[in-house]
Amino acid sequence: QISSSVTGQAKVETNIVPTARILYSSGPFTNRGPMPPQVDKETTYTVVWNLANAFNDVANTTMKAVLPPYVRWTGSYSPSSEQISFDSSSRTVTWTVPDLRAGVGYTAPSREVAFQIAFVPSINQANTSPDLVGNISVEGVDRFTSGTVEANANSLNTKLTNDPRYRTGDDRVRE
Repeated sequence: QISSSVTGQAKVETNIVPTARILYSSGPFTNRGPMPPQVDKETTYTVVWNLANAFNDVANTTMKAVLPPYVRWTGSYSPSSEQISFDSSSRTVTWTVPDLRAGVGYTAPSREVAFQIAFVPSINQANTSPDLVGNISVEGVDRFTSGTVEANANSLNTKLTNDPRYRTGDDRVRE
């Protein structure tokens, strides 16, 4: 009688799901300025980032985005317990989550942070819907597989489809 056996182990990396939305009439900050945005007048917006994590704990998760030169970081963010920073030389907003637990956003509430930005459109942006937050990415280390996990979220522009008071056309810069 001949027999053999093979054993193996497969490690499956988790799936981080980042989402991003931009608001004017809701969120933790009172925004000000014309809506729709108007040339040479400042309008503030609330950017909300959200992280969900499927099944393995993730260490040192960072969610980053670059703000265009015509967008200003106001320094306001919520909740104040979150680790969020802005590097003015690279214009990068970074949210650091040291320990993103398994099941967050699925079996437990998702992790969320909000921050405020300000936008003063120029005349060459009239009749457009400019990007306000670009190149959104997230990266962390899967604690089970030791591999790097990465994901991206869409850029955000003045089209506030998640805002309860948004109306079609509110995204276009007015003169």
